[in-house]
Amino acid sequence: MLKNTYNYVIGRYTKFLSLSFSKKFLITYFLCIIGYLSITLLSISINSLYSLKHADFIATKKFEIVSSAVVSQTGSEVSYLSLALTYIVNNFLACFTISSAIVAVALLYKHDLKKENEVVISYINVLFIFYLITILNPFTGLSGAKLRYLDLLAVIPHGIFEFAAVALSICLGIHYALKILPVSITLNLDSNSDSDSNSEKNIIDYNTVKSIPKLKLRDYLNYLGLLILILLLVSIAGILEPIDWALRNYSIANNLNMVDLFIESYKNIIYYIIPNILNDLLSKF
Repeated sequence: MLKNTYNYVIGRYTKFLSLSFSKKFLITYFLCIIGYLSITLLSISINSLYSLKHADFIATKKFEIVSSAVVSQTGSEVSYLSLALTYIVNNFLACFTISSAIVAVALLYKHDLKKENEVVISYINVLFIFYLITILNPFTGLSGAKLRYLDLLAVIPHGIFEFAAVALSICLGIHYALKILPVSITLNLDSNSDSDSNSEKNIIDYNTVKSIPKLKLRDYLNYLGLLILILLLVSIAGILEPIDWALRNYSIANNLNMVDLFIESYKNIIYYIIPNILNDLLSKF
């Protein structure tokens, strides 16, 4: 039963890999949001019934540090800029690690296949496991154990850009992993080994692996361009995240309606603050 279900899921995932980059991105974007909300809501529900002491100690530090720093410290020790830059650096490194890890899987498998070493775990299975872990994002979800359900509103503004960056980094890694080692080749190897066919077919497939064209300069430039886009998305999220948690804490401290506060604050940011900043920048040129 479980094996049939898993095989069905892997089959759907294989079809997903054949989609265009934009379609993979959109699907992954929504799955990242669903994964985060699922784990977060589950952790909030469990925490209300049973204290997640160890997970809470590790995972909630991000929210505790940001909340206390923004509200209680306004001096030079912890500035808004330092908080924003910390988010930007940490989140960009996380996104870069995600894309690099997926690409590394393809490089390692291709290296083993070139050497005609036996590959124990299927390439498609490893790609799927990486994909599942990254879209579920369990550690970030567990960090919401001390949040209230309404506090998830504070995730929306910066989360729009942060989840886009994560989804883009996942799809970037998958896209270049498939360029380095297409799944179709490893599926042929798996089917050949399962059917106990003669070794000539496997030799042809191994030669096919060796003949896969190397990445061109254009591929590296495209990769760099998408990394810059990820950095841009992460930067926007990093700029907004301290503001979001400051608004959340301000609403709690002053017993204000959080929804109204967020709407009014972002209306002011969009209609007044951003235009004034742009006008000041343009006036210098």
